[in-house]
Amino acid sequence: MLQSKKGNLIISLILALTLWFYVVGEMNPTTNKTFRNIPITLTNTQTLQDNGMAVVSTSSEKMSITITGKRSAVNKVRSADISATVDVSEAAAGNNQLRVNISVPGNVDVKDQSLNRITVNVQKRISASRPVRILYSGSGGSNTEATTTSVDPKQVTVSGARSQVEKVSYVKGLVNVSDIKTSETVISARLTPVDADGNEVSNVTLSQNKANVKTVLYYTKKVTLTVPVKGENSGDYKRTWKAPSTVVIKGDRNAIDKISSVTAKTIDLSGVTESTTLKIQPKLPDGVELADTSDNLAMKVTVKGTSSGNTGSSRTFSISGRKVDLTDVDSGLSASVTTGTVRVTVTGTKNQLSKIDSGDIGVSASCDGLNEGTHSVSVKASCGKTHSGISVTPAQITVVLTESN
Repeated sequence: MLQSKKGNLIISLILALTLWFYVVGEMNPTTNKTFRNIPITLTNTQTLQDNGMAVVSTSSEKMSITITGKRSAVNKVRSADISATVDVSEAAAGNNQLRVNISVPGNVDVKDQSLNRITVNVQKRISASRPVRILYSGSGGSNTEATTTSVDPKQVTVSGARSQVEKVSYVKGLVNVSDIKTSETVISARLTPVDADGNEVSNVTLSQNKANVKTVLYYTKKVTLTVPVKGENSGDYKRTWKAPSTVVIKGDRNAIDKISSVTAKTIDLSGVTESTTLKIQPKLPDGVELADTSDNLAMKVTVKGTSSGNTGSSRTFSISGRKVDLTDVDSGLSASVTTGTVRVTVTGTKNQLSKIDSGDIGVSASCDGLNEGTHSVSVKASCGKTHSGISVTPAQITVVLTESN
């Protein structure tokens, strides 16, 4: 009887434990959960920097990680609890296949990961100075313009892989116009390295991440612009020009309210012999500046020769064959010209041609790739003074190459 009671007790205990494990398993089963867009962090970059190297790029910046464990533990895990790191301390120049190390909380395990290795491209590290340029976002209202009066620093040092540093055109500081007042304000602007198109350049560091910007919200006004000109018809040229008739200025409201027109510095065209574009420099009172829309004022000048000095005039110079410059002669050979004379014809205005003499004329011929013997070689002419055209006759000369003694 006693043995029967003990047997029943043991059986009851086994059944109880079995039921407990069943209930616990059903209530808190093993489960999986996938986390996407986990950032991949590079570690020991300072060691890489100490070795004179820097990261150019990586094949991936994010990855997916699947964890497994009891449901109660898995449900407590957040993306911030998971890290994916790559140690770059041993990376060498070029592409490196480096292992991705995963860290998860101790009560769960990694079941799967989208990447085991990534490619890390490394180059020699360099540093270069780049200018700080302040840009503005937003609007301060009509007839206003945000203006930078000073910025500190004006330049910062950009460091990183050579190809990345060379992409950086300038360092941008962005200021919101809504933060600016009509009296000078100092604003701290975050700095970002960008290329010539304004796109951020990654994997570089700046010697300073912020700049102190002194800025003010100026009022703008469109006024009449007068550009005095002299020397339009001097020498053997006739010059026509076109300049804007208005200009936009900016400054304190009291200062610009007093201005209705602006006169520029006189532009002398007498020395202009070719069609070109000239900068216009308005004369502005203290406290008044050109608005950004008028910052690059320019005059377009068109030049034509007059009837007494048109570009159809020409002069011909006779150059001895001995004065022809023979270039690219192979070592071990000497060269000579058997053609007696070449004629060089220069065209231009009479004024241009009057300033040219035979000493300004150069004639050359290339002997590149030629062996010992007699060759017919093309000849080229040049002129060191202003002209409109040049030609040479004959177009080819005879050159003899012989072994040097």
